[in-house]
Amino acid sequence: MAINTDFLMENSNRITTSSAIQGKGVEEMGMDDFFNLLVAQMTNQDMMNPADNTQMVAQMAQFSALQAMNTVAEYQQSTNALSYVGKNVTIAHVTEAGDMVSITGDVEKVTFYDGKPQVYVNGKAYDLYTVMQVNSSSGSSAIGSALNSAASYIGKYVTLTAERKNGDPYDLSGKVTSVTVKGGKAHVILDGGDESYAVDSITDVSTAPIEQKQNLSEAASYIGKYVTVAVDDGNGGTVSRSGYVEDVEMRDGSAFITLRDGSVHQLSSVTRVRNTDPGEENPIPDAPENEEV
Repeated sequence: MAINTDFLMENSNRITTSSAIQGKGVEEMGMDDFFNLLVAQMTNQDMMNPADNTQMVAQMAQFSALQAMNTVAEYQQSTNALSYVGKNVTIAHVTEAGDMVSITGDVEKVTFYDGKPQVYVNGKAYDLYTVMQVNSSSGSSAIGSALNSAASYIGKYVTLTAERKNGDPYDLSGKVTSVTVKGGKAHVILDGGDESYAVDSITDVSTAPIEQKQNLSEAASYIGKYVTVAVDDGNGGTVSRSGYVEDVEMRDGSAFITLRDGSVHQLSSVTRVRNTDPGEENPIPDAPENEEV
């Protein structure tokens, strides 16, 4: 028995209405909706003349292929949207009064709101489909190249030179969370803040926070040194333990040292550092054989 496509079409309105209530339109029906229709058909089929399993499988394969094509189309649309970053475009915008106006400017960034790409021009968001022209600009390719280079900083920790309101420079450190274009130049944004800083102001880049990097560097300088650390005695006090530092490592953002006896201590617990064990500096000489001491 062939698949009853008429039954599927007749019942699709009921299923589609349910889907729409859940926030989906006809064009957004997925595999779950298809299975709902299929189950509804099988529930109402003639058991003496059941549906052909081969045709069911074929129809499922066709639906899967259609979903795959839609996924590829969405990926291509996303890639296309990202390619506009740094380019000069003209937007066709309809005002609240219903007038059509054109807006021209550089695409500062691209976001995906509710699955739909939007471009930011002059600080405002516009749907991708409103882009009606990509303009030729001598600086666009340079800006795009600079922005792509700046994107490599995302997720990394940087130190840069910023300026106070009075113009005095100071060092600022943080994690790059996004990049943007400002004044025709690529800028980085630290820790999700509102301020942006020119890429050329970056003086240092690290995959770990600057503080961690400095702590690890300090800990590494203790390797081979004889240190004393303060250890909790279990009664609210501390006792001292000493030994040569064999290794250092980072744990959850903190630097730790490992002594020769295998004990591990936080870098902040170090109270004293020496080049050698003081007991080795003036050792007691061995008594000569056959001589009373």
